Amino acid sequence: MQHQINTTAWLWNGHQCLKGRLCLREKTLLFRLQHFFSSHLSLTIPLSEIENIEKVLVWEFHSYAMLVTSSAGKKDLFIMKKVELNIKNLAKKAQEWQDNHSPSLNPR
Repeated sequence: MQHQINTTAWLWNGHQCLKGRLCLREKTLLFRLQHFFSSHLSLTIPLSEIENIEKVLVWEFHSYAMLVTSSAGKKDLFIMKKVELNIKNLAKKAQEWQDNHSPSLNPR
């Protein structure tokens, strides 16, 4: 099953908001800045490093956003339309990736 995220989003750090494109790839979540599209500047979050995904309220925008937390404790907040659907799609894809790539716990 394919889970899609390919949407306009804003990366918010609590002080600045950067507009770009958020895309769910086979192994990564990719954010490309709108005004730097032809540069190497982007944010790539490997699905294997995603620890938690949650919906949070961003008071400054009176809107909900998707907070992605990595296993290293890094946090990225994406403001977008259809946040619930995108959280659901990313959570399913990340879980599928981890299920398919985790070492088996069954003894040999």
